[in-house]
Amino acid sequence: MKRLLLTPRLTLQPMNASWSPIYPDPDELDIFGVVTHIIHRPREMY
Repeated sequence: MKRLLLTPRLTLQPMNASWSPIYPDPDELDIFGVVTHIIHRPREMY
């Protein structure tokens, strides 16, 4: 599983520290999927 970070640089940050982050090209990145379950209360994004 990876977390999408938008600042300071577009990054897919792995939740497992043994894996390296991915720095995708913003013009090439397509994100798709469906959230089926949330374990914790979502944080406010504002």
